[in-house]
Amino acid sequence: MVNLGSSVDASTPIAEVVDNSQLHLDLFVYEKDLPHIRKGQTIHFILTNQPGRSYAAEVCSIGTTFENETKAIAVHAIVKGDKQGLIEGMSVTAQVITANNTVPALPSEAIVNQDGTDFVFIQSGKKMEEESGHEVFEKIPIKKGPSELGYTAITLLGEAPSDAKFVTKGAFFLMSKMTNAGEAHGH
Repeated sequence: MVNLGSSVDASTPIAEVVDNSQLHLDLFVYEKDLPHIRKGQTIHFILTNQPGRSYAAEVCSIGTTFENETKAIAVHAIVKGDKQGLIEGMSVTAQVITANNTVPALPSEAIVNQDGTDFVFIQSGKKMEEESGHEVFEKIPIKKGPSELGYTAITLLGEAPSDAKFVTKGAFFLMSKMTNAGEAHGH
């Protein structure tokens, strides 16, 4: 330990330089899931203490022995893209992409539930006739699908224009305002 302005011997380390351009991700995969893992697969992961941000990695090697009396095998991956905020030893939650299937999805916080029905909001493109000029929003019923990394697959059960702008943040607040205003749509 050194302080600013203190004297140190030439052999005393005062800083450690870390090159995070080649960060690796170590995961433990259970034996039953091993047939689904292969080199080159994409892994999406989030930090346990920061669930709102996603990172990506690519599987580079798969272990050949079980780790410490568990039925888990080590899988190593190279972190790709933005590595800001990553520090050695952090805990993560990861998902290995085993197949690509594109579905319509929104952030999970964009979905609200009222009386057992799930809804999303779209911007209608109209303005209220009042002087306020507030935007008008419409509720569209949906069916929820699987959720992953903060996003939920949706199937629209109502009509929406192909260029609809979906509300992605503040949907719960918008629902509360609409309910309190007797389903008035302007906000």
